[in-house]
Amino acid sequence: MVYFGFDFLAEIVEKFYLSKKLTERMSEATVIVNPRDTKYIFGKTVIVNKLGVDPGLLQKLSEHNTIIYRVKEETMYGEYHPYLDKYIPEIVWSGIILPNISGYSELTDWYIYSDNFVSLPKITNPPLQIKDSEGNLDYLGFILYQTGSINFPKGSIFSDLDVVKTGKVFT
Repeated sequence: MVYFGFDFLAEIVEKFYLSKKLTERMSEATVIVNPRDTKYIFGKTVIVNKLGVDPGLLQKLSEHNTIIYRVKEETMYGEYHPYLDKYIPEIVWSGIILPNISGYSELTDWYIYSDNFVSLPKITNPPLQIKDSEGNLDYLGFILYQTGSINFPKGSIFSDLDVVKTGKVFT
């Protein structure tokens, strides 16, 4: 189970990416995403899916947990497993198009979530910081890919995932 309580949209992405359930109980969780402290995190898988998570915190967590990075950081205390080009039908476009957003926190005003899906807007001018130094997507970039705002950066199986998800056909 994925713990939710630190970074909700990042946790939702991992929930659907890993096909797991969410829990509010740290004791039930096996996966923690972008933690903000070390309390009660022991014997877990910690996933870092955005840039800038405190490296000192991650170093301390690596002593008793497995750390997996979705984005490449300068200093890493675990394994690097970027997002794969994966179709996730539970992350869908809401039908809303935003011209731009300033960052992650602004997107939280626009999502609709249930246990079976999350619905998010397309963003026509996404923020620049959605990829790591190697061009792999962070969780916001992965959301934008799933909603059809951007294409997968490293040669996608799907040239436009929006076409696949909505069944649009262009002539």
